[in-house]
Amino acid sequence: MTYTTYLENKLNPDVEVNFKKYTVGLHQAIDKLLDHSEDQAARLMNYQIDLKEIDSALRQANYEGRDRLIQAILTKNQHRVKQAWDELYKWGRGPGKESFNAIYPVAREIYDYALHLGGYKKFSREDADKWTRQILASTTSNMEYIAKDIKDAIGGIEWHGSKIKITPNESFDQESQWEDSSTTADIHVGTGVNPPFFMYFKTSEGAFLDDVLDGGDRDFFESPSEESDYFALVQKLRNPGETSSLITVYTARPVEDRKVYQDARDIPPNLFVTTDIDRAEGIANDLTSKGGPRDVWKLRIQSKYLLNTLDTGRIKDYQVIGSGVVPIKNISLVRTGLH
Repeated sequence: MTYTTYLENKLNPDVEVNFKKYTVGLHQAIDKLLDHSEDQAARLMNYQIDLKEIDSALRQANYEGRDRLIQAILTKNQHRVKQAWDELYKWGRGPGKESFNAIYPVAREIYDYALHLGGYKKFSREDADKWTRQILASTTSNMEYIAKDIKDAIGGIEWHGSKIKITPNESFDQESQWEDSSTTADIHVGTGVNPPFFMYFKTSEGAFLDDVLDGGDRDFFESPSEESDYFALVQKLRNPGETSSLITVYTARPVEDRKVYQDARDIPPNLFVTTDIDRAEGIANDLTSKGGPRDVWKLRIQSKYLLNTLDTGRIKDYQVIGSGVVPIKNISLVRTGLH
């Protein structure tokens, strides 16, 4: 890759937002809502309520507000019925929690009766079209924010030109959330049939990432440069204001590789390193019993080449990330492995 191409990749990264799956899911959810609204209107049109059944169920549940609720129903006033139902629901979430499940069908009947008294308004096609436009506009705005955040992150890291595809996540199968715009997306890095991805959550405090691959999961990547881009992007999104600095870490490597690391100025990616020498020596001892003796090395490396995998406050573990070899400041042997 020429330096001109490298600069072009950083300044104009290939970042695409794909709405196809999200849009299809949204329209399907809206259509289901229209059908449900039609059925609900027909069901509530001539709704009848069984006072004897309700009174009996509330007595068995020892609900203290039973008389108030029955009186509210007799008034045929929607506000009073809804208010009485709210009290019943609050009781069911608190002191009456154990009894509420048994009387839930009765509670639902009361709720439906309140809807009937209010003259249930169907969800119209005009409502659906307006709602769809609002949700898509809001989701588009959120995805544009995520895309900008990713482009800004790429501008601050070594980038090898991997393609980025952002796909908004759906929540249409969750009754309480589907109508909201999407604030989360899968971020796919690369061009394979199933490129590796991580989840991006847009929050008031910035990006929260989930489903991130572990360092060293090479089977998911088409090339070392794609792997490097993936982990560098994750690191930058998680620590946007962090600047690279030299840190001291330790690693346990096979004795037979001693010539590779002696006086080296670069190391291969995907090595495990830690800030705690005792932890590195413990790992060396464990690996010696399983796969041969290990040397423990101390090295100085820029933090931008490290993906944090553990942080206890005192101890931090990292995975070395990069494409090809990764530069280091210096390296020295601090414990010789025993044969």
